[in-house]
Amino acid sequence: MTVRAARIAAACVILLVVASVAGKVLYSQHGFLTHDSGHYLRVAGSLRSGQGPYTFDPCVAGSRAYFAVWPLGYPGATALTAWATGTSPFVASKILNLALLLATAGLLACLFKDRVLWSLPLFFIGSYTDIAAYSWSENLFITATVLFALGAVRHIRAPAVNALLLVLSGAVLCFLSRYVGIFVIAPIAIVAAVYARQGRVRDAAAAAGAAAGTLIIAGAYLAVNWHRTGFLTGEARPGAREPADVLLGNAWQALADEARLFSLPVAGLESPAGWGSLAVLGILMAAFVRSQKSLESRVLVLTGSFWFLLMVVLRFTLKFDPLSFRLLGPGTILIVAGLLFECPSRFAPRARKVSEVVLAVGCLSLALAQVYVYARPRPSSANAVMASLVADYRRVPPGSIVVDAEAAALPLRPDVAFQTPRADDTAERLLARLSACRDNGIFLRRRADRRDGSVEAPALSQALTWAEDPPGFVRLK
Repeated sequence: MTVRAARIAAACVILLVVASVAGKVLYSQHGFLTHDSGHYLRVAGSLRSGQGPYTFDPCVAGSRAYFAVWPLGYPGATALTAWATGTSPFVASKILNLALLLATAGLLACLFKDRVLWSLPLFFIGSYTDIAAYSWSENLFITATVLFALGAVRHIRAPAVNALLLVLSGAVLCFLSRYVGIFVIAPIAIVAAVYARQGRVRDAAAAAGAAAGTLIIAGAYLAVNWHRTGFLTGEARPGAREPADVLLGNAWQALADEARLFSLPVAGLESPAGWGSLAVLGILMAAFVRSQKSLESRVLVLTGSFWFLLMVVLRFTLKFDPLSFRLLGPGTILIVAGLLFECPSRFAPRARKVSEVVLAVGCLSLALAQVYVYARPRPSSANAVMASLVADYRRVPPGSIVVDAEAAALPLRPDVAFQTPRADDTAERLLARLSACRDNGIFLRRRADRRDGSVEAPALSQALTWAEDPPGFVRLK
């Protein structure tokens, strides 16, 4: 296959992936949103309207809370996309995700060069196609890590200012999309140490300068957070409370799910598709172990392994979401990219035929996944759900607090605050915690997407038996 034919084939596959992700979003009922997605879109709307990185919160001085729990990279990019396209933050986030997917494909093409066909299986990985559908900062983070890897490879191979700028840009974007993105300092430090050991003092100083520049920018950002909120990352981060065996079980299950290399909606590895994924992963790892391990593959695997290790260690020490495809997916993509890079040399002279078979299987899995999505019954369309939400939340008085709201509702009412109940909350505890707030009423949402009528806090469910005021909400205060 000629270089031109390979590029055309790559473009067709990427367009198929983009269409697949867009189709999933358009057919979904709730738009692939989680609560942190809602907060991203909420602050993106504030940025677009010129109000700055603030959201309404009657529980803080001035009723304006500085957005610091997550970095502003993804909300800022969403706001910029909304301004450029004239769309809502929700639509803009989906446009941004697809643009970032295309940018990642372009960066991988620059990294893989004449091996570009071997970069395409990355876009069939189940965790990647799922992440691309959600309004999550991981989309920006994945693109940033690939940009960082590309800059690192170019600088190690031929040190230059342009390559160093790519490294610095990728590192800063990693931090601005996820605070823990500062982890890229570790691979930069390793490169600097290797340079120093080889006697390349100037190159070592340049790498150390990129690390220092990243730390200065990150430090300045965190200092602003501390000044505005009293915390480096916007809030206190409690330690992990789960027993070690529970954390180990979660880590094992998350790692097993990451072995799902195809977009088929299978749970775990017990299905034939799961067995096939394990077999492919084993072949890739064997090819990597026996290969010469090119610079590209070493940078990709090292960076991805750092991310995997960091996520597992952090989850064992801090309390946050359980390990899942969302947290481990970026590491999976980098590691698999490194494994794929070695395939052409290991499978020569049958590399072209092998790549064609892999792409055919990947495209088939993507098509079957789409069939699965469209074959599932859908109670109502996304437009109908959104129209219902708009009508319900229009009844909530300005300046109020809504407890346990739908994720899609958060960007709809910038003049209303939203609270997620704690696991041990009762109505009395919730009201006591919010007693100092200067609100215009506290309402518990009766969510249609919870069939049993429950809320995050089981003890708070009793309040759902109270009379509705307004319809769809229970007035707690």
